[in-house]
Amino acid sequence: MDVDVSFDTAALTTVDITTDQHDYHCITTEKELDKLCTRLRQCNRFVIDTETTSTDPLQGVLIGLSFSPCDREGYYLPLRMKELKPAEEFGLFPDGEGSEVQRHNHLTDAMDGAMS
Repeated sequence: MDVDVSFDTAALTTVDITTDQHDYHCITTEKELDKLCTRLRQCNRFVIDTETTSTDPLQGVLIGLSFSPCDREGYYLPLRMKELKPAEEFGLFPDGEGSEVQRHNHLTDAMDGAMS
């Protein structure tokens, strides 16, 4: 069965970060990281993305992680920070159960990690 998915392009509006409603955060303290982990544990699923210094997966250096539990809500965690405490203490992925994680660019990001 064919479904009509056409729409009126004239009705579309352009938005950017200055005009779009959003809730973005940069995680810079252990308290903020604890809050992020609590938020992600409450989700059925969330998106995780790696942030690198290049769009070329063979040249980029991993500099951060981004998490999005829902539309227009995002958290950036820079990785070049003083280590706060071991990641397992945050209990984000206890025993591999809980939230479903949607990975963004995981194939090319995995290549980046394998090359370093």
